[in-house]
Order: sequence, then C-alpha cells, then structure tokens
Amino acid sequence: MKSVSKPGFISKVHIVKLVPNELIEMKSNGGAVAYWAQYQFIESSKGITDLICIVEFEPKSIVLSFANAIVSEIARARIEGDLKTLRALIETE
Repeated sequence: MKSVSKPGFISKVHIVKLVPNELIEMKSNGGAVAYWAQYQFIESSKGITDLICIVEFEPKSIVLSFANAIVSEIARARIEGDLKTLRALIETE
C-alpha cells in the first residue's frame, strides 16, 4: 500500500490496488469524510483512453450526514484532488 500526502488536506490517500495502465484503487479514512475510489482506464481501438471513476463516501459525523450539500462539495474537492494526484503518479512512470 502506497500513501500519498495531499497538500491542503489533513488526511492521506492510500493506494490499495494498482494495475499499471488499467486500474487504481484508493481509500482514505482521515478527515471529515471517509471514502473509497476506483479509477479504471479503458483504451479504445483509436488509442483514446477513457476514465471510469467510481466513488463511495461516508460522512464521519452525524452532523455532516445531515448536510448533504456540504458533504457533496467536500467529496467533489477530494475527487478533484485525487485526479490531480493520479495524473502526477501516471506522469512519473
């Protein structure tokens, strides 16, 4: 399992599964929202790669569970950050 610290966030993202050019699975239990994300890369016959992103998240606080808009925004920000982290990881290979 590889951990990636994300600037601006208190928690770490743990890469729990990595299949080069096919799949990356991450999870984080830190911060206000625990989440799991899987990114699948599907290359077409035209050389274009599609990205399928599956994300599950759960607020760690009963207060956040009632604040769906806030939780959704936190999740969106984390997904966006994950995609930037993912791009950086891919570009270093």
